[in-house]
Amino acid sequence: MKYLSIFTIGPVQSFIAQARKLQDLYAGSFLLSHLTKFAMGRAAESGARIVFPNPNQESAPNRFLAIVEAASPEDLRKLADDLEESVRSEFKRIADEVMSHWGLEPNEAFKRQIDSLPQFYWAAEPYDSTDYGRCYINVIKRLGAAKTLRSFTPLSESFGRKCSLSSEYNALFCRDRKAAHMTADAYELAAIDDRFLGRDETLGAAAFVKRCLKFAIPEFKDNFPSVVDVYKTSGKEYKEDGERGGYYAVVKFDGDSMGLWYSEPRLEPGRSAEEFQAYLSGRISGFTANTSRQAVGMNMRVEGARVNNGVVIYAGGEDSLCMVNLNEVFSALAGLREEFGSIDLSEYTEGRLTFSAGVVIAHVKMPLSEVLDWARQSEHRAKESHEDKDSYCLTILKHSGEIIQYCHRFYPCGPDGENGLRTLENLVSILVSKQVSVSFIYQLSREFERIAVSSDRSAHREMFLAEARRILTHAEFENEDDRRNTVEKIMSCLDLLYERESNLADLLQYLRAIAFIARERGGN
Repeated sequence: MKYLSIFTIGPVQSFIAQARKLQDLYAGSFLLSHLTKFAMGRAAESGARIVFPNPNQESAPNRFLAIVEAASPEDLRKLADDLEESVRSEFKRIADEVMSHWGLEPNEAFKRQIDSLPQFYWAAEPYDSTDYGRCYINVIKRLGAAKTLRSFTPLSESFGRKCSLSSEYNALFCRDRKAAHMTADAYELAAIDDRFLGRDETLGAAAFVKRCLKFAIPEFKDNFPSVVDVYKTSGKEYKEDGERGGYYAVVKFDGDSMGLWYSEPRLEPGRSAEEFQAYLSGRISGFTANTSRQAVGMNMRVEGARVNNGVVIYAGGEDSLCMVNLNEVFSALAGLREEFGSIDLSEYTEGRLTFSAGVVIAHVKMPLSEVLDWARQSEHRAKESHEDKDSYCLTILKHSGEIIQYCHRFYPCGPDGENGLRTLENLVSILVSKQVSVSFIYQLSREFERIAVSSDRSAHREMFLAEARRILTHAEFENEDDRRNTVEKIMSCLDLLYERESNLADLLQYLRAIAFIARERGGN
């Protein structure tokens, strides 16, 4: 008998989200992808047919869907149990090889933490090729129930200092046991390089394994850029002891309503849901593997690990996490959204794909964990901000503590329905070119902030645009042609921005954000 089966590996929080630097993020993502592809390989060896994702894609999400043949439900459960055991054995092999590299013998505390990971969930539904959509919906529901009703084995950790990355685990690795107030079962590695264990860090088993992944998985590269590297690609010098530092951007996006696309597509006659799922997954994996890197402009070298505009932390399935310098973040995001929306589905169905994104601009000295939390919150808020999604939420975390946040649709903006981020980038570029001082936006904002609470936005439009033109006419230009061209470009941008705002208060918030970004990118 055939079953439509779904398998997932986690937890994502422990493997990816808990990080102090980009290397941690990348290592967690790489490890989770490695385990998923390992599981897919074992499933295929047992005769399963993988529906999605594409087993050959560079980065895999933490789940896969397969059609499995088993004589009985008991045989299916045995296959799933064997698959789980193989994944746990692979993770244990990785951990053991890391320990072997450092000449360490795993003790009971280390084994206990390693044995608690990874978490493995699965669900299955009798396969019916004539009603595939129903089968898929049911297996997704079963997986949700399996996660809700999962058996829970508490991790018994004695009182002691906690891991710097994963606070639920006791720390087992340090540079100086006495200085770190570590227990007797901790490993002291005084001569270890800072890349693997910082002088002020104490790490648990999983965190230490992620840091040392290169010693167990040869294809893993441990020269991933830092946040400062991403910042410096904007052409600015970073001084470690500087008071001001600078800003960089985090972009986290996720496809909109992908569950509906996979489960309830309105297909052309003669097309099957199963066929469409495989096609859709393949096209999305091609986008995440190639287009996201092109749009971000990643150009990493094996040695040196420098980048053009940013780095892709992970791009598996329909979601991605990128770090981009401030000069390129809006053009990169606009390019990503345009390319994602251009994925051709016309052979199978009508409509186009969209995604929603969280964009966080943060100071390089802000803890990475906090920036990532804001990125997740921003993405979630973007999806909730409009009924049909297709939005982004920009959050600016100023070094002073002030927070600027707003949400907007990607489309439409203006008479041609162009991506609204293009308009934002055009206005920022004009200000960065120093043809006009950034101060004109602050002046315009101050003059209208008292009346911004009014709901009658149409009554303010002509007044707002007229005052903007008046301020610009008093700006200094080299010649009259420059004045005329620059003023018209700015007025066109302001007109488009006003058109897409729901109220004047939002527009002023938007403009203050633009002014801040332009100033950080070198505007007067």
